[in-house]
Amino acid sequence: WDVCAAKRALFLHDEKLAPVAHLLFSKRNPFHPSHNYSVQFDSPWHPGGGVWSLTVPMENGSLVPEKAQPSCLFDAGTGVVRDPSLSFDAKKIYYGYRSDFTNYYRIFEQDVATGVRRQISDNGPFHDFWPTPLPDGGLAFITTRCKKKFICWRPQTAVLFRMELDGTKVEPLSYANLTEFAPSVLDDGRILWTRSEYVDKGADYGHTLWTIRADGTYPELTFGNTIALPQGFANGRQVPGTREVCATMISHFGDLNGPVALLDLTKGPHDASAISSLTPEIPWPGFSPNSETFREPIPITKDVILVAHAPQNSFGLYLIDRYGNRELLYTDPSIDCICPQPFVARPVPPVMRGALLPALAEKDKGQFSIENVYRGLEGQVQPGAAKYLRICE
Repeated sequence: WDVCAAKRALFLHDEKLAPVAHLLFSKRNPFHPSHNYSVQFDSPWHPGGGVWSLTVPMENGSLVPEKAQPSCLFDAGTGVVRDPSLSFDAKKIYYGYRSDFTNYYRIFEQDVATGVRRQISDNGPFHDFWPTPLPDGGLAFITTRCKKKFICWRPQTAVLFRMELDGTKVEPLSYANLTEFAPSVLDDGRILWTRSEYVDKGADYGHTLWTIRADGTYPELTFGNTIALPQGFANGRQVPGTREVCATMISHFGDLNGPVALLDLTKGPHDASAISSLTPEIPWPGFSPNSETFREPIPITKDVILVAHAPQNSFGLYLIDRYGNRELLYTDPSIDCICPQPFVARPVPPVMRGALLPALAEKDKGQFSIENVYRGLEGQVQPGAAKYLRICE
């Protein structure tokens, strides 16, 4: 016990952990879907929870979780709230809220100072969630507005869209026909998110990380796709000051739970050696939703990660590091505590724009380029092997 106490004290004594002193997170009951894309289709309806904050005192350069004070910012009541996020100045909270089982998820904005909330997305027959503020003042989100079914089953597909903060200019950023997950914004202003694909691969090989600019240009594979082992990644977040991304390694089945990994992007998108599991004791894929698992890692420093962790069947808020250490910050035995993030202002990344030409668009025309289709496929497709190109509008 003395050794554990000393180890905990040493871990929490770090002034670089100051962002952890005030956290935003959500409480909700587990979804328990049969597949990671079927939450709205076959998850049992268990309302409750809400959006919460947590104040963790910092005394003499050390976090003191034993004195942490939780505070409810929005009570979901008979509904379910999911995927809260913060504006860059930390003055607004965004989240998806479903008021009852017969309704749809809508995106709401809530003022931090006053608690006043307003609905952003409209009342169409669509689910809207995972709101993500963008550097250009818009909001990325995941939605079923694409009006498609997941290829291998009946659940609705939900893909990446964007809109303005007044709910106007709702536009697709992705034209995929498989469900996508968990957008975030990289330091350079691009959106990082998870795409599902069934092209020449099985289910557990098809959840890969992609990037795109906020105006919908330059979609690009970031990691995964052709690695010769089962792999899927969700909730990708950039590690500060590095070319690494932290993510949860997920399965095609169950919710977006699993081990936590660091991905070294300097090794390219197809190199399995770029994957470093920080929780190798957690099997991947194929783990039970009721066993030890992790979700939604948020890098705080180069070495320390804020994460939701379930040692058994209930998620709490933890800190882990790249060396295998982990320490509990807060848990509520009655309900899962998930989706943690620092409740602090962040620098606004630059606005990256592509080569959209409004004058041509008004004439229903565009400007296109042709690139070497073999670039990036070295070792997979030999030059000269391609016979046709498919042009996707």
